[in-house]
Amino acid sequence: MNRLFTYFFETMSLSKSGQFFYAVKRGRVPGVYLSWPECEKQIKGFPNPVFKKFPSKEDCYKFIGGENASSAFSKSSDFNPLANLCSKTPEKSSQSSSDTESTPQSLAYSVQLLNKNMKYVLESIETLKTGLLEVRTTLSRLENSFYTAPGSKRSYSTLDLSHESPCKVAKVENKMSDFTGSKFSDSEGVEVYTDGGCFSNGRSDARAGIGVYWAPNDPDNISEPLQGKPTNNRAEIYAALRAIQIAKKKGIPNLILHTDSQFLINGITKWIKGWKKKQWINSTGNPVINKDDFEALDEELKGINVKWVYVRGHNGNASNEAADRLAKSGAEKYGLQC
Repeated sequence: MNRLFTYFFETMSLSKSGQFFYAVKRGRVPGVYLSWPECEKQIKGFPNPVFKKFPSKEDCYKFIGGENASSAFSKSSDFNPLANLCSKTPEKSSQSSSDTESTPQSLAYSVQLLNKNMKYVLESIETLKTGLLEVRTTLSRLENSFYTAPGSKRSYSTLDLSHESPCKVAKVENKMSDFTGSKFSDSEGVEVYTDGGCFSNGRSDARAGIGVYWAPNDPDNISEPLQGKPTNNRAEIYAALRAIQIAKKKGIPNLILHTDSQFLINGITKWIKGWKKKQWINSTGNPVINKDDFEALDEELKGINVKWVYVRGHNGNASNEAADRLAKSGAEKYGLQC
């Protein structure tokens, strides 16, 4: 606010006749403006704005970018001419020809600035998109990751402990489904729901189980403890693997597999291609933790088409809840098998 008072005090000495221009060196959209209201929009509420009123455009460009326009592009990283170039406010006829004349040099300079700022805008959009996806994924995980199994005080987790970017994880929820093998219509496929979970996930006393649900009282429904290291991600992968094994034994060519694991869907439909090319190194430069599990699932996928469908966990889907109960029951049996 003090800067605004200072601005009005300084500009009282300027000529009150003729056209004035407003240079915004630091603001929401830096550039040259033809009226104070336009300028004010760029600086009001903006932290530490830098702006000034001038009697000519030439003075504005000097203020924003340096002593001459040709060097402004290299000297001022904040300068954005989009507002000036795209302004719909007509210039007054009283302006001198030097202010309105377009030269090859000035046009080339404007193109440079436009290219630079278009790149800046696109980068800003990507940054915002990344931030929103990260927030969305975090909220989803906080809402669905942990709850207590009925009749138990142990923490039971269905959290995807993904070692990939949150942006990549969130993309599946946007797209909702993907295929391995050939694509097919829903009328040509058979549906199954899978789930995996783990008590005390990540601890020495962890116990994991898998659930495969076809239909009520179906003899092919599965509830069993996970073989090998008990982790939630492994349980999700092997629940899908077991469903695919059963589908192939039943002669099902097209399987619609529902899972609440974004990590599983992204891993088997997208990331595995890059992992193979990079010798099973992930996007952070580290070895893929679930390499053996994904290799086993990838091998089992030969000879069957699968549509992978993401379903939000613990959101009232009866079939998903049934698969979840089967996985919990399997986890409770972990370590008890003969």
